[in-house]
Amino acid sequence: RPPPPGMTGGPPPPGPPPMRGGPPPPGPPPPGGRGGPPPPGPPPPGGRGGLPPPPGGVPEGPKKKSIQPGVKMRQLNWAKINPRQMKGTLWELIDDEAVKYDGKELEFLFAAKATVTLEKEAQEEKPSTLIVIPDQKRWQNTSIVLSQFNSMSMNELRDAILSLNEHAIDVDGLSQLAQFTPTTEERELLAPYQDDVPDNMGKPERYFLAVMPIPRLQLRLESWYFKRQFTAKFEDSVRVVNAVHEACVSLRKSQHFRQVLQTALAFGNHMNGGTNRGAAFGFKLESLLRLSEVRSDVDPKMTGLHYVIEMLMENFPASLGVIQELAKPVKDAAKQKQSSLKGDVTEIKVGLSKIQNFMKTPTNTPGDKYISIMSTWYPENQSAFDKHEKLAEETLVKFKELIAFFGEPADTDLDGFFGIIDRFLTDFDKSHKDLLRRKELAAKAHRASVSINKPPTKPGAPGANLMDSVLGELVSGTAFTGRRLQRQQHM
Repeated sequence: RPPPPGMTGGPPPPGPPPMRGGPPPPGPPPPGGRGGPPPPGPPPPGGRGGLPPPPGGVPEGPKKKSIQPGVKMRQLNWAKINPRQMKGTLWELIDDEAVKYDGKELEFLFAAKATVTLEKEAQEEKPSTLIVIPDQKRWQNTSIVLSQFNSMSMNELRDAILSLNEHAIDVDGLSQLAQFTPTTEERELLAPYQDDVPDNMGKPERYFLAVMPIPRLQLRLESWYFKRQFTAKFEDSVRVVNAVHEACVSLRKSQHFRQVLQTALAFGNHMNGGTNRGAAFGFKLESLLRLSEVRSDVDPKMTGLHYVIEMLMENFPASLGVIQELAKPVKDAAKQKQSSLKGDVTEIKVGLSKIQNFMKTPTNTPGDKYISIMSTWYPENQSAFDKHEKLAEETLVKFKELIAFFGEPADTDLDGFFGIIDRFLTDFDKSHKDLLRRKELAAKAHRASVSINKPPTKPGAPGANLMDSVLGELVSGTAFTGRRLQRQQHM
């Protein structure tokens, strides 16, 4: 086989004839070469290889001077126009290099350095904070509580606690501080930092370190909070005790209410005559609410309570004043809870005892004003509470005696007992007003009937005052009494 061309050093064979319009054939190899043609050179800039663009192709566009700011700048997010697309546009006519400005000032105002530094510090601040409190949730909650005291240093907050400064710490803030005091474990963990508090220590840790030296911190905060809430709690307790006490006294001595019960018993025994429910010596007070559920078949608007009120009007007319006598004190007592009456008194007693116990052991801490303030406040309020506590105890005894007096179960609660009577008095008042309205309508109807069927009577003539007499009997109820007596005489 003949060797490949160029391997023997002889001249290469002639190439094919050139094509029309094509490129000229390659020239001979350089002198001394033994191989084929040299490797092709790099492609022209911007291309992927191949031939360079012919003359008259797309120009690269004008060159622009590049500015190098002295600092890293904030970026303006714009869309640049390709220099090759500027021809024939407005931008060919604009020379921004002719604009005069202070580059140093611009760099100062819009440098990215400050922002980057702040972001870096913010990122590094959290990891570099020294956190000693092991419970992360407790640490966060303590931080939230302390955020309302940002205008104070931890030492200033400590001094406000020592001096019982009510202007620096409001009631809500004091309540929250009392929930976040250093535990025994936290005190042990923080003890090594007491003499030298690191600058990067967390705010909750710095607060705990500041208040740890305060004697009996938890008791101080709780008793101080109680003192500031005392007036409101004491007044509420007094209101509750007074309401129940007045209702017990009023109900026990009310003759009007006894007459109401007496009349209701008579009505019920007659209604239940001949049955196991009849011949009763008394009834539970809840039965009073059943009177308005009994209705007459003859007059569906007439209830058992209506009839009892008519019986009262006939037998004990003055007893209708039971509403004016008992409605308010009973309604006020019905709003109270027996547990609240006892609980409020107990809570106040415990709070006062905490203050008393704290004052038994004076402290020598500089700036501590607890005992000087409490020793003035405590005696007067303790004396007022002693009287109130005695009245509260008497009231509970009176209530127990009252429910026994009415034959109610010993475990009857306060709001349940007075609630039944309150509902009955409300029904009683409504039914009484309904009866008066019905009688007024009956009187008007009678007067209209008489005026139509009879000629007017001259003044002074016999029967001239008959109409006034009839109307008076209708309104007072004596007309009903007379009719009832007549019905009884004919039975």
